[in-house]
Amino acid sequence: MKRLFRKSVAGTLGLEVSPFGVAAAYLAAGEDGQQDSASCAFFEGAISASRSSLEAWLIERSLQQVQTQVVLHPTMYKVYFVDRPEVEQSELAEAVRWKIKDLIDEPLKDLVVDAFAVPEDAYRGNQKKVYAVAMSKTVLEETVAQLNRLPIVLKGISISELADRAMLNRFYSESGGAALLRLRGSNGTINLIDGGDLYLTRGIETGVSLLESAHEDDRQTVMDSLLLEIQRCLDYYDSQLGKSAIRKMLVAPTKLSRNFFDDHLRGHLDLAVNQLDLNDFFRFEERLSGDLQSTFFGAVAAASGLIAERAS
Repeated sequence: MKRLFRKSVAGTLGLEVSPFGVAAAYLAAGEDGQQDSASCAFFEGAISASRSSLEAWLIERSLQQVQTQVVLHPTMYKVYFVDRPEVEQSELAEAVRWKIKDLIDEPLKDLVVDAFAVPEDAYRGNQKKVYAVAMSKTVLEETVAQLNRLPIVLKGISISELADRAMLNRFYSESGGAALLRLRGSNGTINLIDGGDLYLTRGIETGVSLLESAHEDDRQTVMDSLLLEIQRCLDYYDSQLGKSAIRKMLVAPTKLSRNFFDDHLRGHLDLAVNQLDLNDFFRFEERLSGDLQSTFFGAVAAASGLIAERAS
């Protein structure tokens, strides 16, 4: 178990649940302009196997009944980009189920489907779009059952794309749109936001493992493929959504060499590129490496989102 702890006052807990482990981040809001303090731990195994260790961690730190936001790892669900049905908001999730029936391999009855819409000002009056999120009903029910056995106050369950948006909104205050690039082991995502709203989220096929394992002669080809995926998203945002061109990209922490990765992005993209460093925003017991920041990013984003809700 990876563990970094800093004793703190009551705050919020974020959990990122995945099939191979649960990342936990407890945040306590700083006072008088100070940074939030943070305590993080990682528990290996699916939540059914790691729950008892997580519970012991909570009890040891007297965090029973802490308000908790859960974010699901992308391996636990799929996101589809479809035309928005002409229905009321309350009926959107049910209507979207039928929009994705020809896109899925599983029976609809075995899935839980939810949806979140693209903002109203997108698409210049053309067909409105919506993101449909689908995941196994059995997996979700088992996850919720395990969460309900923990001594926490469960405030909600979200997905990685929305948790990342909350993180970007909290720490990016400049006017205009911004992009957040987040690379995981085998893939990644790019989120484009403006005014606090998520306009575009797209999967990236290139991940950290491919970039790490590529020979030096092949790395340029891999990076070119990544750059092409990024540029297509930026072009779509500009040409199809009618939004002003993105001028800033924030890169979520990874264990990749900053010099190589950042310099390549800056040299080929017509926008400012900056690394997000969690150490700049939170007080950990010790500075976290890029690898550990990547591990805890989703959990920190979830907990941070709850702090932001309290402040609003």
